[in-house]
Amino acid sequence: MYPPDRYSGIVVFELPETANRDFILSVIALLLRQTGVVERLAGRLAIVDVDRVRLRPAD
Repeated sequence: MYPPDRYSGIVVFELPETANRDFILSVIALLLRQTGVVERLAGRLAIVDVDRVRLRPAD
């Protein structure tokens, strides 16, 4: 439905239902600290959870 190659990248956050504002901000910071992921995000899908970032290959 939303092919990542048509966008500057798509980020999906898989977080627990109990995640509060500070927790969500810390997970966003985890993503932004991984400059290699941010640099390669264009046209790809990143799946971010509490302790890792998975970057799906471009089609």
